[in-house]
Amino acid sequence: MLVASVMVTASFLWVEPAEVVLNRPLPRRRTGRDFEQVLRQPVSVSNKFDSLRSVLTNLSTAYNVAIVLDRRIDPTKTPTIDLQNQPFEIAIKSIAETIGADAVVVGNTIVIGPLDAIGNLPSLIKQRSSEIPSAEIGISRLRRSELTNRRLTIHWNDLDEPRPLLIATADRFGLKVDNPDRIPHDLWPGNTIPEASASEALSLLLLQFGLTFEWLDRGRTIRLVDVPKVVTTEKLYLPRDPKHLAIRNRQERAETAAKDWQQQIPGLVAEPDGSTGRVLVQATAAGHKRLTALLNPETDEPEPNPNIEPAIPLNRRRFLLNVENVPAIAVMKKLEESGVRFTYDKDEMAEAGIDFNQRISINVTNVNANVFLKALFEPLGVAFKYQGTRVTLSPNK
Repeated sequence: MLVASVMVTASFLWVEPAEVVLNRPLPRRRTGRDFEQVLRQPVSVSNKFDSLRSVLTNLSTAYNVAIVLDRRIDPTKTPTIDLQNQPFEIAIKSIAETIGADAVVVGNTIVIGPLDAIGNLPSLIKQRSSEIPSAEIGISRLRRSELTNRRLTIHWNDLDEPRPLLIATADRFGLKVDNPDRIPHDLWPGNTIPEASASEALSLLLLQFGLTFEWLDRGRTIRLVDVPKVVTTEKLYLPRDPKHLAIRNRQERAETAAKDWQQQIPGLVAEPDGSTGRVLVQATAAGHKRLTALLNPETDEPEPNPNIEPAIPLNRRRFLLNVENVPAIAVMKKLEESGVRFTYDKDEMAEAGIDFNQRISINVTNVNANVFLKALFEPLGVAFKYQGTRVTLSPNK
């Protein structure tokens, strides 16, 4: 029995759920371009036995990426996963889908939450951010800059309560919470949100209770309020479809585009602006995403197909694996699923008494292919050479 999850393009180490840590050190988490690069990095993930929390903890640790699991998702669920050479972000979404959830990227953090709620998070953040320069709220220019540009890392320990965490987070941005009692008592596992704006950090914490906030006191206080059933934002779009561009009259072009977009995307509201030829669109985050893809089809890339995704050479891979008493052939087969090919003479192996069904134990963390293959084949008495994705095996002499 394979008792641990195996990732190959870059594998992850399986760990038991850690004991409670009340003074957890601040971990390193990727941000900015480094974070975005990891989201595109291909990974392979297999799991049958580990809990969702264990899988996410391993991924977060192995790639130094912040992953927050919404409190409404059961962390003890066991997702069945078999993904090969998928971009990291797509892999996380696929994992979320297996337990009926979804994943979104917020700043430098991946958030996994309920299907009917987590999709609102980007729109809520955009709304709160767009309200900062509003004349109605009356926030000073200096205060606007603080709320918009200041980015802080929010870090908490196991068993911390969300209400004090929210109050402390708001205080770090120079904010008071008018009605913190709307946050019920709860105990959270430790986590980290790296370099987040005020709107990002507060929205990420509050959404888990079905809440958002209003700006008060010229940007010095927030009041907690319920999240609307449907969260939408507004954005201006310029028609680009050849069908619309063929219409010379700006007003007619905008009116036609608005009508077409509303028919193609349910729930989208479009108001044409004849003077500029643009269309003011009100939609959910998903609706804006669909419209953007509609207007820029060349950027709407299909999800990679694991059957045609080119395999990554072994010298570009890192391996983290912890298995005990499993047949060596089981690990080899998982490697083959990620594009690795083994070449050897069966008769020569049999004559040397080599049996790939022999059980082995491996415990390696973030090692290169040479170290990993040595850990795999040395107990069998097998020598190896590799180039690209092909590994040539022979009896160790």
